[in-house]
Formats: sequence, structure tokens, C-alpha cells
Amino acid sequence: MSNIDVFNEGGYKWYSRNGISVRGFIYDDYDQLYENYDLLDYFEEVTDEQSFCRKLIKANGIFSVVIEKSNLVFASVDRLRVMPLFYSFNDELYIKDLTCRIKYYEKDLNEESVIEYLNSGYVTGDKTLLNNWKQIQAGEYIIYNIESKNIRTKRYFNYIHNDYIEEEKEILISKLGETLEKVFERIIKKLNGRCAVVPLSGGYDSRLIVYMFRKFNYENVLCFTYGKKRNWESKISKKVAAHYRYKWFFIEYTKQNLNDLYNNEIDDFIRFSFNMSSVAHTQDLLAVKLLKEDDLIPPDSVFIPGHSGDFVAGSHLSYNMCETNFNLTECIVNMHFNIFKGQLSDDQKKIIKKNVDNFREELGYKNLSNDNIFESWEWQERQSKYTCNSIKVYEYFGYEYLLPLWDKEYMDYWLQINFNHRLDRKLYFSYVQTTDQICIPINPNRNIILKYYDKIFDVWWGRFFRKNKIWNIATKRYKDLFDDSLLKYVDKNIKIRHCSKVSINISKILEVYFKGVE
Repeated sequence: MSNIDVFNEGGYKWYSRNGISVRGFIYDDYDQLYENYDLLDYFEEVTDEQSFCRKLIKANGIFSVVIEKSNLVFASVDRLRVMPLFYSFNDELYIKDLTCRIKYYEKDLNEESVIEYLNSGYVTGDKTLLNNWKQIQAGEYIIYNIESKNIRTKRYFNYIHNDYIEEEKEILISKLGETLEKVFERIIKKLNGRCAVVPLSGGYDSRLIVYMFRKFNYENVLCFTYGKKRNWESKISKKVAAHYRYKWFFIEYTKQNLNDLYNNEIDDFIRFSFNMSSVAHTQDLLAVKLLKEDDLIPPDSVFIPGHSGDFVAGSHLSYNMCETNFNLTECIVNMHFNIFKGQLSDDQKKIIKKNVDNFREELGYKNLSNDNIFESWEWQERQSKYTCNSIKVYEYFGYEYLLPLWDKEYMDYWLQINFNHRLDRKLYFSYVQTTDQICIPINPNRNIILKYYDKIFDVWWGRFFRKNKIWNIATKRYKDLFDDSLLKYVDKNIKIRHCSKVSINISKILEVYFKGVE
């Protein structure tokens, strides 16, 4: 079918045969690995919707797939939409994996989507910023009948907590450890001796990754971090890497190399990663660029970030979600549509709230708890479209990547853990504390103010203070981590957004995307 235009060759390449086009990798129920041309074999037996859906439900991996059989077209993405697919239907079906290949005359902006994007960094639901183009969401597939010209969207997975494991905490901790071991057995099999490159921060998620590699005695691991010279997180990262006996690099961000990046690389990267739906993450773009240019990592290296260990373990939950008068819609709007705080008009709030309410109705579960609906929304929207869009940096430079903390088995484990164990990541931290190698007391020497910052404001209730003007003044004065303030040197005419680690203003992204498009 000539209307299927899958082009992206970054990292994972497309393979095609007998009407099947696929990229990525999959483990089946028996932990057999399908990759490269073998991945075509995984979908070879698909003949109808039922067989396609069964394959998707069992698939554990990162993939996109488009199949044309007889008069039907099937298309789907994995549970996290790591490799997005976009489609348009106007008498005929068009499928693309990069929206930069959409013709300029087709780029008719959807005003409601623009409002969402400008306030969150992504577009919710199956919408994009374009009126006539949609996206296949995480855990979804589409079916198109060529003869009847009918198109349907169905779900094969939804991020819903149920079938809770009713066991003592010690047993749950033991099962968590067993699950992680199985995850990393698959990771190591997929690596097959290649270099695992870990973006190592001071947090527990990336520490967990290097801990598991050392536990399995996988030696070909390289760690790196980046940012301002002597930032405290890089000090932790260096000591953690040394503890596990892994090579470590620090990439310093300076006025000069950021200027060079901004002037020579940003526009192309935005066009590649933006996809009319998700903000282009530029935080580690410079670091990966220099790792490659300076030959610090092998060409076939595989990047393994810690996304999103905190989320699946419950970091975004709050106590008040259990209250009967809890306003879930208001919570989502305030938490996730706050880039320009206080600047949302009443009409804009109505549009966003309407879309959140539509999501709740589409779930179709009347008895779902607030925390369940909240995490399901965040999985589909923020995690899949915003957080995990950061892997486009690795794709852009031609590298593969793995997401062990989004492994199907690991995800399914946390979907069976109840609210009380996930709140404040209690169970996760209990596991970490039982593992001395993860919880190693590595902290750099810091002044007394920053020590109190660690002890007081980094705990869960610190979130309250972040809404306070005094908090904002204090952290602006004393925070020494890399953030967007570095880019204030780059272009005085561009207003850089300081409220997150995404380093390019989202309005700048829109400008770049439409500039010079044929």
C-alpha cells in the first residue's frame, strides 16, 4: 500500500516482507527474542483482528508494526508508544512515523491542541497539532478496511491496577527482586555483549540499573552524566560508577558548546523528534552528541535510561486522592498544564478539562479509584508522549535503547501493587533499603544549606513548598544542578522556559518546525 510511509531509520530500523513492516524488538511468552528480520516472523501468522490482538497482548518489547493482509490494514505501537505512528484518513488511509514528512499544505493547526501543547508540552488523546492527522496511542491499534473504507481504533492494553497481590511486604519485596532479575536477564540477552550506556544521575532508578548489571557481572557498561562543572549530582554519579567499577564520563555544558549546539543542531533535531505531538527534549542532546563525536562510546552502543521507575512505583500519587471530595480533573489540570502558571484563560481551562473528562468517560470503568484513573491518564499522556519522547535523542544519533523499568513483566508487577504500598514509593524504597549495594551512602560534601535542602525539601512533602514564593527564591539561589538557565546565554531574544528540564521554549519548537518546510 503506497500510502504507508515508514521512514525513520534512527536506532531501530524498519524491516518489511509480505505486507508486514515492523521495527524494534519483542520477547514472547517463552522469552524468545524477536528482532531484525526475525521480528517479521512474530507477526507472520496474523490473518485477522483476533490474531493481531493476541500477538500484541503477549508482546514484551519496544515496537511499531503495520500489516496489510487481504483487504485489511493493521497498525499498532507498544504499551508505551515509544515508536509513534501517525495516520490520516480522508477516503484513503495514510500512515507515517515522522510528521516532518507531512506536506506543508496539510499542516492545518488545531487550535485546541495548540492550547494543550503550549501548556503541557504534549497533545492529549489521539490528536496531534494538525486537524487531519491523528496518532496511535500507547496500547492501541487501528484496523482499516480497504474496501469499505472503514477505520476503527481499539485498545489491547490499559494501565489499570487490579488483581492486587495480597501478601506480606517481605514477600512483595522478594517478588520485586525476582521480577527485576528476569527483566535484566532479557536486557543482557538483547545486548549480546554490546556496550550498555547508562545516563547515571544521583537518583535510585539509574543506580538500580547499574546495580543489576553488576549483579549479573555484565562488564561492558559505561556511565555518563553532564551539566555545569562540579554540580553535586555529577559527584554522586562519579562515585556510584566507581563503586560498581564502571567507566564514567562527565560532559561539561559551557556557553560555547551550547551556542554551537543551538546554532547547528537544534533545528534538525526538533523536526526529527517533535512529531506535532510531543515537546523535543534537548536536555542530554549535547552530551550524546559529544559522546559520539569524541568516540567515547562504540558505534553499536545501547542507551539504557531509568525511565520511568519513579512513576510505576507510585511517585506521582498523593494522600488526598483517597478523599471523597477529591477533584481529579482539577488535579490533572493543575499538575500537568502548568507551564505558564496563571496564564490559562477560563476558555482554555474549559477545553483542557473537557478533554480530561472525555478520557475518564472513555475508560468505561465506573468503580475505578481516583489514583487508578490518575495514573492511567498520566501513563497515556505524560509518560508516553513527554517523558519517553526523550529517547529520540538516542535515535537521532543512530543508537538503540532499552527501557528496563517499562518492561512488560515489571509493569505488570506494579499494576498488582495496591495504593498504600505505592504511595511515596514505600515498597520501592523498602526494596532499595534491603539492597545495600543500591543504597550505598554516597553523597558529596555540600554546604549546610544544601544539606538541609536534601533532608527537608527533597522528601515528599517538599512538594507543598514548591508552590511557595519563598521556596522558588531559595531554590533559584542555591540549586546547582543543570537546568535551562544555561541556555539564557544562547539567544537573548528567545524566552527560555525555566520550569522544567526541557531546554527549548515550546513556542520556539513550533517556529522551527514550520520554518522552511516545503
